[in-house]
Amino acid sequence: MTQYAIVAIGYNRPCSMERLLKSLAQADYDGDQVSLIISIDNSGDDSVQRCAEDFDWPFGPKIVKTYPQRMGLRRHVLTCGDLVEDYEAIAVFEDDIYVSPNFYQYMKQAVAYYEGDDRIAGISLYQHLWNVHANRPFVPLADSNDVYFVQFAQSWGQVWMKRQWMAFRKWYEEQGEEFQESADIPDYVASWPGTSWLKYHVKYCIERNKYFVYPYVSQCTNFTDAGENFAIPSTGLQVPFQTGIQREYRFVTLDDSDTVYDAFWENEKLAGILGLPADQLCTDLYGVKKNRKNQQYWLTLEIKDYKIVRSFGLLLKPQEQNILADMEGTQIFLYDTAREEKNPYRHHVGRLACSYDFRGDNLSVGMLKNLMVNKVNRQLRHK
Repeated sequence: MTQYAIVAIGYNRPCSMERLLKSLAQADYDGDQVSLIISIDNSGDDSVQRCAEDFDWPFGPKIVKTYPQRMGLRRHVLTCGDLVEDYEAIAVFEDDIYVSPNFYQYMKQAVAYYEGDDRIAGISLYQHLWNVHANRPFVPLADSNDVYFVQFAQSWGQVWMKRQWMAFRKWYEEQGEEFQESADIPDYVASWPGTSWLKYHVKYCIERNKYFVYPYVSQCTNFTDAGENFAIPSTGLQVPFQTGIQREYRFVTLDDSDTVYDAFWENEKLAGILGLPADQLCTDLYGVKKNRKNQQYWLTLEIKDYKIVRSFGLLLKPQEQNILADMEGTQIFLYDTAREEKNPYRHHVGRLACSYDFRGDNLSVGMLKNLMVNKVNRQLRHK
C-alpha cells in the first residue's frame, strides 16, 4: 500500500473528470508511488466510469470505485474521506478542480510538518481570494512563511490526515444529523442545505478550536462547472495557482504564526496588537459578525453610538494592516460598547473620502465580471 493517495470525486460530468485527471497526470510525484482512487457516485450513466477506466495512471495503483445506488454528495464525500484509514494522508478533489504541478510537493511537506498537531484539522490546497460570508475580496496578511491558518475547512482541494480525519468523523457521528446553529457559526455556513458535508467540518473546527493550513500561493483552482453546486458555470472562484516546482516550503506552527483567521475570516491576532483580551474583542472588519456575542470591545467600519477608544484609517490592504500600522483616520473604529456615546462622525461626509476599493487589486477580470453570477449562486451551493 502506498503512503499517500489521491481521491478524485465524480458524479455525472465526464468532461470535468477528464480535465481533473489530466492535470493530476501532469503533476510531479518526486518518484513516489501514489495511489489514485476515482470514486463515482451513481448517476445512471456510465460515461464518467468509462473515462476513469480508460485513464492511464503510471504513478501507482489506480482504483475505480462505483456504487449500486446514488449516495448523495454528503455521504459520498464522507465515504471518500474514510479512505484515509489505509493511508498516511489523502488529497481530495472534486471533478471541477484543476491542480498545480507542484501540489504533491506541498502536500508531502505539509503533512510531514503538521501530522502530529491535533489543532490542525486539515491542509487546504486552495487559496481563497474571496470572503464568502461578506461577498468581498479576502487577502491574507503577508508574513515570512508560505502558509497561514483559517478556522474554515476546505472543499475545493484539500489534504486530510488519518488521525485528524478520524477525530472529525468521531465528532460527526456523536453529533447526529441535526445541525445546531450558534453565534460562532457564520450565517452563510448555517444556511447551506442538508446535503452539505462541509458545514459540519466547519462547525467542527469552530467547536473544537481547530484550523486548516492555507497556502499563500494556491496549489489548485476551481472551475465551478455547472452541476450539484452551481446552476451555471462561472470563473468567479478561479485563483492563480503555482506553476513551477518548489522543493522546500517554509511552515510555521499555529502558536508562532502572526496570520491566523477565525471562521469569519477575521484576524485573531488583532486583540494582542490592541492590547485587549481576545475574549473581549469582536473583530468585525467585514461587518458580518455584528458583535452578536456582546463582547465589550468592537472593531468595525460601522458607525455606532459607543465610546470610541481608537480609530484608524482605511488605506492599506489587507484592511487589518491599517491597525498594525496605526494608520491615522476615522474609517475603522474600536468601540467600548459598555459606554454609550454619540458618534461625532455619523454625518461626517469626508469619513470615507479615501475611496477604499473593496473589490481589491487581487481580483481577476473574470471574477469582477462574474460577481453578480456568484451572488445568485451563493444559495445553490450543496457543499
